[in-house]
Amino acid sequence: MTSLTHLNLSHVGFKGNIPPQIGNLFNLLYLDLSYVASKTIPSQIRNLSRLIYLNLRGPSYADKAFIYENVDWLSILSELQYLDLGGADLSQSFHSLHTLQALPSLMHLYLSRCTLSHYN
Repeated sequence: MTSLTHLNLSHVGFKGNIPPQIGNLFNLLYLDLSYVASKTIPSQIRNLSRLIYLNLRGPSYADKAFIYENVDWLSILSELQYLDLGGADLSQSFHSLHTLQALPSLMHLYLSRCTLSHYN
């Protein structure tokens, strides 16, 4: 599966966390993890440096918001053109917008229903 370029796991509903082995899919260009029940994105996702499309949109109800304390790992994804973090709680991620601003290829950014810190 190392040659896999597209992976859509939207609405899958993992009972536990997303497996860290997802970081072994080095050739992924497209990854959709929208509406996945797990609130934890494994740090190994930073290994997917070829990603062009990343969808991490969360559920539409506030009590299930994904809380990202640190989104600095996104800065490694320099090829990223599309990023959806809709429904995420970014209030604990102090530099979240600075990190997103630094993505050189980003053309589409979706932050609907996000909670941002007052600093941002």
